[in-house]
Amino acid sequence: MASVLAHTLRPMFRVAYLFPTLKKAYIPPSGYMLNETPKTVTVVSGKLTIVEFANKPFSGIQILKTDALTGSPLQGAVFTVQQTNGVLVGDKYTTDVAGKIIVPDLPEGVYIITEIQAPAEYVLDALPQTVEVKSGKLTIAEFTNTPFPYLHILKTNASTGELLSGAEFIVTDTSGAAIANVVSQASGAVSLKVAPGVYTVTEVKAPAGFELHDPVQTVEVRANGSSVLYGTNIAFPNNTASFANRPLNAVEILKLDALTNNPLQGAMFSISRANGDNIGSFRTDNSGSILVTGLPEGQYIISEISAPQGYVLEEIPQTINLSGGRVVPVAFLNKPLSGIQILKLDAVIGQPLGGVSEEYRGCVDFYWLKCKISQRFYKNIKKYPRKFSRI
Repeated sequence: MASVLAHTLRPMFRVAYLFPTLKKAYIPPSGYMLNETPKTVTVVSGKLTIVEFANKPFSGIQILKTDALTGSPLQGAVFTVQQTNGVLVGDKYTTDVAGKIIVPDLPEGVYIITEIQAPAEYVLDALPQTVEVKSGKLTIAEFTNTPFPYLHILKTNASTGELLSGAEFIVTDTSGAAIANVVSQASGAVSLKVAPGVYTVTEVKAPAGFELHDPVQTVEVRANGSSVLYGTNIAFPNNTASFANRPLNAVEILKLDALTNNPLQGAMFSISRANGDNIGSFRTDNSGSILVTGLPEGQYIISEISAPQGYVLEEIPQTINLSGGRVVPVAFLNKPLSGIQILKLDAVIGQPLGGVSEEYRGCVDFYWLKCKISQRFYKNIKKYPRKFSRI
C-alpha cells in the first residue's frame, strides 16, 4: 500500500510515513509558491486517503517608464528590485522599447524598486518606490522621467539688438570638462539639452566684424528648466544666456595740402588707445588716405610722425571716439614749406650778377618772406639758422 501511495504522489511529493501516519514534504509545480503548511493524515487499511495541497501562483512586478511631459514610453531606464531585508532580486532590469520591465515569479512580500540610470537626456527619478506583491497578481510600478532642460545661448549686436550668427561658444561643466562646442545660427541662437547643474559658457570667437565683450557667463540650469545667473536669483528669460557684441570700428585718416586740399602721399601716422596701447604706424597712399579697420570701441589718439616731403609736420595730435561700428574720418592739413630766392643785381643796369644767386627754402614763419635782400637779412639767417635749410 505504501509503495502504491508513493507512486501516486510522485513527483510532487517526497513521502515519509510511520504507519498509520503520513507526513508530506514536496516540491511545488513551476510557477507556484511552496505551500509550507504541513498536513498529517491517517491511512486506513483498504481505503485511499486523499490529501489536498493548494498552491498559490507566483506573482510579479511590472515597471513602466514614461516621459513626464508626453507620456511616451522610454527605453533604456535601468532599475534594481530588492526585498526589504536588502536582498536583491536578480541583478538589474532595463526597460524595453515599450518602456516595460516584467519581474516574474516573486513570492508575496514587500519590494523596493530603484531607478539607477535614466534614459539618455532624461533626469534620473531618484526616489525609490515600495510596492507590495500579492499572490496571483501583477503589481505595477510607474516611473516618469523629465527630459533634460534646454540651455539657449543668444547672440546680439550690442548697438542695434540685431541677432548675429557665427559666434562660437564652449560650454563646460563644474569639472572643467567641455560638454559642447556650438556656433550661433542665423536666428542668433543655439540650444542644447543639458543635465541640471552649473555650466560656464565662454564665447571664444565673435562674429565677423564684432569684438569679444564680457565673453564668460556662469549659468545654473535647474531640473524644472529654469536658468539663473549662478550665485544669484537673476533669472535668464526663457532659459537664455544672452551675449551682446559691440561692432568693430574703423578710422579713415585723410592727409591734404592746406592750401589746395589736394591729397598727399607719404605722411606717416601712429594710432594708439587712450590707455597707451599702441595700434600701429600707417602711411598715406596715393589717394592721401589710410583706412584702419577692426578697432574695438573706445578712445584713440592719432599723431602725425612724418610729413610728406616738402611739407610742414602737423605736430598737434587728434583724439577720436569710436563706437557703433562706424567709420570715423579724420583730416590732417599740411602747409607746404616756404622758400626765399636771393637775387644779386647790377645797381646801374639791373641785370643779375652770376655766381651770387642763392636759394633758401624752409622758412616756416611768413615774416621772413618780407625780409629784403640786405645785410640785415643775412644777419637774420645767421641768427636763426634752424629756420632755413640750404639747397
